[in-house]
Amino acid sequence: MKLHKLVTIMIASFFIFAIFPLIPTVSSSSVPIYVYAKPSTILAPGMYNVPITLTIVNGLPENLYDVNISAPNDTFPISRSNYYNGTYNATIPEIIKGGEVNVTFLYNVNPNASTGVYKVPLNISYRTAYVVDGITFFKTSNKILNFSIPILGYVKVAGQAVWGTESSPQLAAPGETNLPLTLILTNDGNVELSNVTLLLHSIYPVQFEESNVSVGYLPPGQPVPITVYANVMKNATEAVYTIPITIEYFHNSKSVVGVKVPILGNVPVAGDAIWGTESSPQLAAPGETNLPLTLILTNDGNVELSNVTLLLHSIYPVQFEESNVSVGYLPPGQPVPITVYANVMKNATEAVYTIPITVKYFNGYFIRGNSTYYSNFRLC
Repeated sequence: MKLHKLVTIMIASFFIFAIFPLIPTVSSSSVPIYVYAKPSTILAPGMYNVPITLTIVNGLPENLYDVNISAPNDTFPISRSNYYNGTYNATIPEIIKGGEVNVTFLYNVNPNASTGVYKVPLNISYRTAYVVDGITFFKTSNKILNFSIPILGYVKVAGQAVWGTESSPQLAAPGETNLPLTLILTNDGNVELSNVTLLLHSIYPVQFEESNVSVGYLPPGQPVPITVYANVMKNATEAVYTIPITIEYFHNSKSVVGVKVPILGNVPVAGDAIWGTESSPQLAAPGETNLPLTLILTNDGNVELSNVTLLLHSIYPVQFEESNVSVGYLPPGQPVPITVYANVMKNATEAVYTIPITVKYFNGYFIRGNSTYYSNFRLC
């Protein structure tokens, strides 16, 4: 009875294996297939479309066929970009035993990544062949391989500014307009910044004439000058100001840099006056009309005044025959004579009078009050 059972079991077993050939199974931990990464550059947070070459090594004693390699999406700190034909897959017809193949994927680095070495998964499927009774069979395997990826790049940008250019600096004073301002940015990080755009914020006392400017690249360690144009607000005071500049780079990554902008120009103007001209002065008496009056203006500041116009105010005892006169420029330290014509009121008395003259310069900025020009003359 026992013998009968044993024979039955052996016959049944032989029948099963005859129908379903033995399929070898190998655990994931024993499969000598591995992958390692070779980034094309130092990786930093915020980088996008970075080519990373992955080397898949076949350590099995058999060939791999129809190898499909795919990168999972959104695996912190890197995520895939489109690969071949808008997909995320690469197919290799065969990897021979002991051989290796390179596959390059495009990856994006998460802007919030920290410096470190990360493990990143890679999906791989393949077929291996085996022969049973002269018949070739294929077994499909699916594995998740991990490769290490170092993120060792960092971004740090320093900035300074000079009015004018580096080779020809100039001073800036309150009220000046359309001045060249050279921003000098230095990438103190260890990776090149690409797709760089500066976002310019108008903030007291600097008003930029443009809101953004394209830079392109900021290589490490190399100062890059970018010239923009700006106005100095009329109510600015003499000081060095820190102006925030937003640097947009990679793919919408942003960094704010404080750039020191000096406002060190000043525009005090002194004035005097004589009847007649400097070379031919004369006296003025009450009731005289159409007399030449020479106003002598001296720019005691350190910046040239441009677009200068004098606004003449008729006030006892002088009545000007014109209300304004164009001067053009007042260079620093150089007296500039301007001859106008005026009448002396009949009821004037002999004295020296202070006559206020308004100076309009730059783009409509005025000096008046304490910075008036004094017209000194004696009536006899």
